[in-house]
Order: sequence, then structure tokens, then C-alpha cells
Amino acid sequence: MQQATIAFVNNDKDSGLLQDFHPNVRMVRVTPDSHPLPSQLASQGRLLWMDPMIDGYHLALRGSGKLAKAWDSYRASLEGECGLDGLKVLQGRSNRDKAKLVDTALEKCTERVQPRWITVPQLPVISGTGRNKVNRSLAGATGEWLSKSGFAGKLVLPLVFTHQRQIRIKTNYGPKIDVAKKCYADAGASALWAVDATLEDQKGTRNFPQRFQALVNFHKDLRESFPEATIAAGPYWGMNLVLWARKLCDCPAVTLGRGFQYSVSGTFLKKGKARIAIPPLRRWAIVSPDLRKWLDKTLKALSPQDPAYGELSVLRKRYQDYLAKDAAVRQVAEFYSEWLRRLSAFPAAGRALALYQDFSSGFVLGRQLPSMPEAERSARRPERVAEQLMLHCL
Repeated sequence: MQQATIAFVNNDKDSGLLQDFHPNVRMVRVTPDSHPLPSQLASQGRLLWMDPMIDGYHLALRGSGKLAKAWDSYRASLEGECGLDGLKVLQGRSNRDKAKLVDTALEKCTERVQPRWITVPQLPVISGTGRNKVNRSLAGATGEWLSKSGFAGKLVLPLVFTHQRQIRIKTNYGPKIDVAKKCYADAGASALWAVDATLEDQKGTRNFPQRFQALVNFHKDLRESFPEATIAAGPYWGMNLVLWARKLCDCPAVTLGRGFQYSVSGTFLKKGKARIAIPPLRRWAIVSPDLRKWLDKTLKALSPQDPAYGELSVLRKRYQDYLAKDAAVRQVAEFYSEWLRRLSAFPAAGRALALYQDFSSGFVLGRQLPSMPEAERSARRPERVAEQLMLHCL
């Protein structure tokens, strides 16, 4: 069974995890700087969504210090080919220069492969109206490129939010949707991708119930405003699945074994801590000696006849393996792929209830267990993640 899921594939390790655990995921999002990865994925029968990485200029415009070397190299290649300083182009008034930058960026997406989707070059959403004009210009230039290029796939308009207040209430996001309608039409787009790049939906933060409800409300209005569009949402850990189960997006976006959050192109990412999935709780946790002790304590508290006992005992037996980060990433990727397969097997009409019951089981179990290590911070209570997500499934 093919899945509606879209996998964000950034490197060869991601590609390996995709091959091992997601055979039914057809669509993958890649970037032109990752050559020859897109060609390899296409040869495996994957459909490509190519992103031209223009959102990376968001960080450069903000003067955000150190950027990822890969994006700096891509920017140099892009600007070398079009003969322009992209930063000055985006700050300037010349629509002709913006069109040249857009043409070069889109051609780089199609020069080696034939993507099914391409992201419309856009800057991420900021508060206020400061980027409306430049994004309209970029969208218009994309529409002109489409008319002369012969590209037969879908153009995807991105809505990458950079602060939680931007989708907190309709008076904040309503004008963004209005601008998106114009950009969508100008570009000739037929799909949308929306993501809150600041949301780490496993952190258990106190205001998450309000943030999750705001995200649901936003997607309801987005669906109403773009009834014919294909809508992708995420990557997140659980809210992508909630939106998909509630038919508020068509394609839940996921990462592969780590992250579960979108990082704007060019973001300099520090190495994160190894984490493993805790399957019966529908969450993950940081690998540490304290987590091992928690597993020992939890297994003593559970009956061996409890289905969760078996899953947790497997984690404990293999715990030493997960001290190696690559092994931990594989464990998370395997859990998540199985979770997606189970949800995909339900009819669309029953998916929201199935996901609710999934999180509800994690909540009920977690309430019986001791608190997790202090490293989990606001998500120390085992049921915290499932409880917060459960409330928004129906």
C-alpha cells in the first residue's frame, strides 16, 4: 500500500533509512545541493519534490551568524550561475533581477532530474507585511518560468512560519493566507506546504495545547481557502499525523529517525543527543544512564502480561546498542515507519479515532509509570506527549 507520507531526505544516511523502513513512501523532498542523491532516489522509483533552498536567504537577511557550509556552497553556485548577489536582489527593487535569480534556482532543480514537485521560491513568513512584495515578485517570476519551461509537475507554495505568534490567532495568520492566495495564483501553484519551523511537538511545553489548537485552526482555514490544493504539513512528530488523520492535510511530512522539525535551509545544526522511541508511549527519550534506570524501574512496576512490558523489555535488552547514535536513529525510524503503516491501514474515515485511541493508550499507560529522567524537562511525565496530542485528534 502506497502511503501519502512525504519523507524529507537530506543525505545518504536518510536514504538508507528510507530504503530499509519506508518502502511504501513514494514522495521524497530533496534539495539540488545533494547530488547525486536525487538521481539515486529517482532510480529507485521515488517521486521527487525538489526544493530550491531560497528560504536560506531568510537567515542571511537576518544576519544570523554561522550558516551551514552546504548552503553557503549552494548559494555561491546559484549566484555564480546567475551573476547576481542574491541577498542584494532580494533587498532591491528590480523584478528583472528577481526573475533571473528565480529562473536559475528553478533550472538547478531540473537540470539533472525530473521532479514531480518543485517548491516556489519564497522567503519564510515573518510578522508584519515586510516580505509581501518580494514574495509576490518571486511568485510572479515563477509563473513566468512555468509558462516557458514546459514543467509538467506541481509547484508547491511554501508557508514556513518562523514564530509561534504568527499562527496563534486568525488576525495574525489571516493576512498571510490572503497573500498566499495571490502568490499561489501568480506562481501557477497547485499544492501548498505549511510548517511551523519553531514547533518541537514532543517537548511537552505547557502552552502546547493552545499552540496545537491554533495549528488545527490555521489548517482548517487553509483548507477552506485552498479547497482544490494538495496540502502537505510538517515535519513534526505527531501534529503532522493529527492534521492528516483529521483530513486537514493530504500529506504528512516526516524526517527519518531524528529531528521531526523543519530547519530553514542554511541553518547550522549542532549534533543532537541520541534518542530512542518508547513505542507504547508514542514518544521518544534521550539515551542516558538515567533512562536505563527508568526502564528498570518501569519493568518492575508492570506485569509481565502487560503488552507494554514486552516492548519495554526489548528496549532494555538492546539498550547498550542504542548508545551508538546511528543505532538509536535506526530504532526511531523503524518505530515511526511501523506507526505510519498501522495508521495508513485504517480507512480515512476512521483514522482520526484510531490515532486518538493510539495516544489514549499511551496516556493511560504513562499515568501508571514513574517520572522519566530530568533531561526530559517539561516532558518528564511519561504520558505528557500523548496527552497533549490526544486532545486534538477529534
